[in-house]
Amino acid sequence: MQELRECFTQNGYDAVSTYIQSGNVFFKTNPQNRQILEATLEKQLAETFPYKPNVFIRNLTDIQTLVASFPEFFSDPDWKHNVMFLNQALDYDGVTSLFSLHPTFEKVVYVPGALFWSVSKAATEKTCLDTLNAKKESKLMTVRNKATTLKLLELITLTST
Repeated sequence: MQELRECFTQNGYDAVSTYIQSGNVFFKTNPQNRQILEATLEKQLAETFPYKPNVFIRNLTDIQTLVASFPEFFSDPDWKHNVMFLNQALDYDGVTSLFSLHPTFEKVVYVPGALFWSVSKAATEKTCLDTLNAKKESKLMTVRNKATTLKLLELITLTST
């Protein structure tokens, strides 16, 4: 993740840090239009790394609102809980129609900017995520489990102070 931090620093972002190996980057910059910042970062990353990145910008308020919106079923210990952060192209109320849910062992709820998706730990069949991964829309989201999302809130809070 050192190369990723260096890329951000060299492009003028401040207080750059990363978390785990999945591309979570924390940084400070002057407030700007989110779409423009995402496009700028995608261009800068593509110039540095041999892949086409998809950038998902979230600020402290976004993550605080998201965590405060966790559905009640996110507290069930018999289920695995995930947050699917959405690209702006997928951020609409009907996005759940992309999923072929198994209602007996899967739940999904849309909130602006994300989907809350849970699957029973007892489920043995393929989940909607398995079928979604075959669709082009899967490139327009990134998934973090509940624990990682809570850690992201902790870290972004530290970065924002």
